[in-house]
Amino acid sequence: MNNMRINKNLSDISHSVRKIRVEEEGLFPDYCSDIVRIVSVSATPTLTDKKFRAEEDSIGIETSGKVDFTVIYSGEDGGCEAHSFSCNFTENMKNPLSGDIDSDSITLHVIPYIENLSCKVQSPRKVSVRCDIVLDTLTRGNTMFEAVNTDLSDEKKTEIMKSEVSLCTLLSSASDSFDFSEEIKLPSSLPPMERILSCVPAVSLENTSVGANSVSFWGTLGIHCTYLPESDGEREVSVQSFYQPMEISERIECGDAESSSAAMGELVVSGVSFEILTDNLGDNRILKVNGSYTANFDIIENEDTVLARDLYGVGCEADLTEETKRLLKFEGTLKENTAIRETISLKEDIIRLEGCRGEIKLSRWGYDNGKMYADYKMDITAIGCTEDGERGVRETVNLNVPFNLPTDLSVSDKSLVPVISASVGYIDSKVTSGKAELSFDLVTTAHIFSESEESYVSSVTLTEKEKTDEFEVFCYPSSEDTLWSVGKRYGVSLSALAEANSITDGTLKRVIRIP
Repeated sequence: MNNMRINKNLSDISHSVRKIRVEEEGLFPDYCSDIVRIVSVSATPTLTDKKFRAEEDSIGIETSGKVDFTVIYSGEDGGCEAHSFSCNFTENMKNPLSGDIDSDSITLHVIPYIENLSCKVQSPRKVSVRCDIVLDTLTRGNTMFEAVNTDLSDEKKTEIMKSEVSLCTLLSSASDSFDFSEEIKLPSSLPPMERILSCVPAVSLENTSVGANSVSFWGTLGIHCTYLPESDGEREVSVQSFYQPMEISERIECGDAESSSAAMGELVVSGVSFEILTDNLGDNRILKVNGSYTANFDIIENEDTVLARDLYGVGCEADLTEETKRLLKFEGTLKENTAIRETISLKEDIIRLEGCRGEIKLSRWGYDNGKMYADYKMDITAIGCTEDGERGVRETVNLNVPFNLPTDLSVSDKSLVPVISASVGYIDSKVTSGKAELSFDLVTTAHIFSESEESYVSSVTLTEKEKTDEFEVFCYPSSEDTLWSVGKRYGVSLSALAEANSITDGTLKRVIRIP
């Protein structure tokens, strides 16, 4: 007898981190001044395409994209200037793919970021940049397993012990791109703009709502702008910056989604352009920003199912196959906004910071004293303004942030597994005596799963016992019974009981055959 059901359980099938070394030369146009000193350099990676194909024991991944470099430098006239250029990249890789995978459910997430960025002056109008593009690649999908699903017929006189479990499954995935266009009015406290040095977008997902065949989401799109103000020709500390957040909200069509489903997603900016406009008074106080971003979502749902844990044949022979599997159940999404203060060291002559922003990456997560925490590595970049000019500031800080879990999610009684993402918005800075005190909000999103280990019967074959003139006696021992008490009750030796029931460690089965 073989009555089976195929179950599916969400799993991170493979995770890899691939580094691509990029070296590029940037030749500045003739209208640029000769380079005296590099003030700062930034690199923004954008993934333009990704493809994958599932093979027998691996998944082939093809990616392509570009890196936009912006170099801010001091020219020969003492003022700041900027120049931007790009380079393309492609990378093919293979990640291992274990068996028993639902190939139709596989989704691919690739997050690019930059490490080890450096810039050198090659000639008065030529620089060389070098960096590592890191491709953080996650393949997610459903693993499949078979388990006995229904009761056997009564005439077989067979007893099945069942356990009810909840499986988290990946229903479907959705991705779409959206354009944005915004006119940002300069704060009244800042002088009008003459030239934009850099304009860097940062996007974060705030909330999601799942309905029938659709996902609605809300987020924040922030613009970090560094510029040169209008000048009367006199040399002075002139670089200025501002940060402007914008609310975004859209809706994506997504098959198989229901109101009971949950959505795990990410937003990625894929391009930005800008221009300076005049206000109604004729002043250059409006920044027009155009661009696009991509929204990627996985739709997941908990599905209740019944697994047969053990099965004993009474009056028949039972040939069982038992397996153990680790299962995930989705518990909910946790969002926290944490106010952070950090102090970094500066050169003594720096009197203020402009264009301060941070790139944050998760290092690890864990448990400590019954609480869940996340460790982050945050790379901080800014322009340090002095009386004589500007210089670049780069610093890396490590952050430890605890999670305030809801009362029904205690790490003491469940094995909790989070999928964590974080974002940083505006960074306020206060410079005193060679130090800068940075204040910012860290927004953390954690999708929480509980992980359990379940044993179940994956297959069973029953055959009738041969008929005999003798009859058999079976005992259903209670929780207080031992092998010795059962043997004494029926007048059978311990060795005979153990041999008749294939007991080697003295542990009683749910049904004991009395020889």
